Amino acid sequence: MNEVTEVLREESSAPGNYGVPVGDLVAGIEQRVATVAAEAAVKIRWETGELATSEVPSRVANLAALVLANLISNAIEATERGGEVTVRVRRAADQIAFEVADAGHGISPALQAQLFRPLRSTKVGGGGIGLAISHQLARHAGGTLELVSTGEKGTVFRLSVPHANSSPSTA
Repeated sequence: MNEVTEVLREESSAPGNYGVPVGDLVAGIEQRVATVAAEAAVKIRWETGELATSEVPSRVANLAALVLANLISNAIEATERGGEVTVRVRRAADQIAFEVADAGHGISPALQAQLFRPLRSTKVGGGGIGLAISHQLARHAGGTLELVSTGEKGTVFRLSVPHANSSPSTA
C-alpha cells in the first residue's frame, strides 16, 4: 500500500511524462522480485524480444511495475520449488502486453468469478486485495488486467498498457 501511495503521489507532482524503455521497466521489476524467487527456488524467464527498446509513458511504467511485481509474486507463490514463471512481453495494437504465466494448479471456477474483488484470497493469511488493487492500477494507467487462462498446468494473467506513442485513456 505504501508503494502504491508513493507512486500515485509522485504521479501528481511529476514535472512531465517521458518514455521508459520496456527493458528498463523489466530490469527494475527483476530486481524487485529476485529475492522472493530465490527464496522460493523458482526461476523467472523473461521474454522481451525486440520490445526491450519500445517505450511506455513514465506514469504508466510506474503503475505497471507495481502490478507486475504483484502478479509475479503471486505466480512465484503458486509455482512449486524448482518450477518456472514466465513473463512474456508482446505488442498488441497500440499497447504493450505483459503476460505472467505460473506453473501452479490453477484457480478454481468459484474464485475466478470474484477474482478482482477485494477480500477474496486462497492464500493462508492473505488479505485478498492485491489483484483488486492491481486491476484498478491497470485501469488508472489506461490499460487492462485480465485472466487469460487457468488450469492444472498453470495460470496466465495479462497486463496491457499503452506504449509511449499512444494516448492512454483514464479510468
